[in-house]
Amino acid sequence: MRQESAGSQASTFSAGQMSLVEVLFRVERELYHWPIGRKSFTAIGFVATSEGIPTGLQFQRGSNGPYAPGLKDHTSRLLNHNLIRETQLGKMFSVSVGPSYHVAQEEYRKELDKWNDVIDSVADLFVRLRTNQAEIVATVLYAGRELAERMKSVPTESEVFSEVMAWKEHRRPPLTEAEVASTIRNMAMLGRLKVKASADLPLSEGSMADI
Repeated sequence: MRQESAGSQASTFSAGQMSLVEVLFRVERELYHWPIGRKSFTAIGFVATSEGIPTGLQFQRGSNGPYAPGLKDHTSRLLNHNLIRETQLGKMFSVSVGPSYHVAQEEYRKELDKWNDVIDSVADLFVRLRTNQAEIVATVLYAGRELAERMKSVPTESEVFSEVMAWKEHRRPPLTEAEVASTIRNMAMLGRLKVKASADLPLSEGSMADI
């Protein structure tokens, strides 16, 4: 793939789109963090967009969780401008900050500062997540939001659980009930998912994910 220098990015990327790379940058600043794969980068885009950053991405249901058709083109342009890079790690591709980002970061500094708290919050979440966990988190948050819009009320944890399990019915390997349930409970405890508590949520002893 042909690589281009960063140059002036203003006519190529919006500040909202550049914020996704800023999340990567802040994750990588942490001494201990999980690699960000393509699924995790998609999940970052969804969470950042849903929390108010104007990325221009429109998310819909996909086999791996919420997916934005425009993200592939956006990612390709970031790669072409050396703003991100991809490295194969076993069966996955790791997405990391590219060598041109520091120049672009200064160009977009004022705009990025407007979303500083949200960017920090998203980075803090994903620094803790493996790729599989990132997929589940994004799926749970999307399902919760979709249910709330459909029902015109706050869903229960069990309703979100049923929605996610039905969505992921054909996933291979399948998700376990415990990991989905623990993610729902954790997202609610962190204030990222608005739900009513359910006594019948299938949590097992020691199943609470480290999120």
